Amino acid sequence: MGLVYRNVQFGNEAGDTWVTARTFIDTGATHCQVPASVAAHLNGRLFQRMRVLLADGTLQMRDVVYLQVKVDPELPAVLTTVMVGAEGAPALVGAVAMEQLGVGIDPSTQKLVPELPVLLRTSDWQTL
Repeated sequence: MGLVYRNVQFGNEAGDTWVTARTFIDTGATHCQVPASVAAHLNGRLFQRMRVLLADGTLQMRDVVYLQVKVDPELPAVLTTVMVGAEGAPALVGAVAMEQLGVGIDPSTQKLVPELPVLLRTSDWQTL
């Protein structure tokens, strides 16, 4: 599958300030990511500071903040966790936000497609 990019809006929790960025839809990333200046401009509220594994295998400590993410005009914005990246780091939409929005990527068209959430049947949980 090729790289999938979209113009994505990142917003503060109140939804009154938004930034649009060319964003990589990264199904291999857990969380979204924005550069530090975007997180500061949107006054992202700190969720936690955590150790993260980067794609090159290195470990770093990163702030994780709450921001709204809007990937498509047809979909609602979702309040989600966003990693604060270094200045110049690419904006990413990760798997958590994609799951919250109920969308995935069609590998043949590289477009966002609806995906139904998957849950365990409540009658089966004791047999696990």
